[in-house]
Amino acid sequence: MTTLQTLLRLWKRRRDLQTLRHDYRQTYAFVGYGSHSLQNLYPVIRHLQLPLRYVCCASERKAAFLRECLPELRVTTHLSEVLADPSVGAVFLAARPEAHYGLSMEILGSGKSLFVEKPPCRSEEELTALAETAADRQVACTMVGVQKRYAPAVSLLRRKLRGSGPVSYTLSYQTGLYPEGDALYDLFIHPIDLVCHLFGPGDATGVQVVRSRGGGVTLQLLLRHDAAQGVAEISTAYAGSAAEERLTVNTARGTYRLVPTESLDFTPRQGVVMGIPLEKLRPGRQTLETLVRRNSFTPLLRENPVFTGGFYEEIRRFSEIVEERPAENLSSFESLLPTYRLLRQIGDAAGL
Repeated sequence: MTTLQTLLRLWKRRRDLQTLRHDYRQTYAFVGYGSHSLQNLYPVIRHLQLPLRYVCCASERKAAFLRECLPELRVTTHLSEVLADPSVGAVFLAARPEAHYGLSMEILGSGKSLFVEKPPCRSEEELTALAETAADRQVACTMVGVQKRYAPAVSLLRRKLRGSGPVSYTLSYQTGLYPEGDALYDLFIHPIDLVCHLFGPGDATGVQVVRSRGGGVTLQLLLRHDAAQGVAEISTAYAGSAAEERLTVNTARGTYRLVPTESLDFTPRQGVVMGIPLEKLRPGRQTLETLVRRNSFTPLLRENPVFTGGFYEEIRRFSEIVEERPAENLSSFESLLPTYRLLRQIGDAAGL
């Protein structure tokens, strides 16, 4: 074995040991066990080796099935059993969206830390009540699962936009019909929270509604922030199998193009001489810089959609804060107030 091979082997062994080395003083519970939990949250919890003690679900039939599949966990249909256990320090909540507010209030009332999937509630008033309850009970950590805030491409774009001056943006959020719930708070919270996170609090200065046959709704929006203005189309009138979200941001330095879980590209702006754009004088010299791109060739953690989508980082940070280790919480209840304010403006104007 060569010296280089030995060094590489030692480095990989150290990396693997760091991945496996975890130190947790708290135990955790999971409330709700639907498809979103199984596909996006539970795999991260298992990867981080969080000491999960309980799974709580509403259906006794599902609970019986889970007891067979997860014999190492205590499966219950009674939230009170989880909240009465003093060894449980934090709860993950991913139930039906309409149940989140009531369940969150119960969990916060017990003094346990809470990670709740979006939407945590249906109004600014409810969001404020959640924040106040958490403060009154001195809850160590509350976090809302708006995972795009933790996505690597979004984090990098947010840093790039600091000090970039006035910007404009166009946003497209296209998905399929959503008859099972409230599209405004269950779905459209995704793109609205993204622009509030990137550009700060905003106002809807124009709202147009297009209602499609079958129940699809398209909202065409004019949005204004302190240092940015945007045009957005958010819709449930497209094919769900081809759902996508794209954001283009134009700045004085150039143009950023973001596909939130996949990529971030940048095209620098060429200079101007005596009012003449240099790209007119030197055509064909456009540069496209790839800042972030998910590599699907190598199935490493950082190339996994669960990581690039932000799920891994938000859960990791939640557990770090619960364990009283330093980590930044980007999605507290208070931080979502601008998102809920803008959702209310849009809902009122659109009659949703």
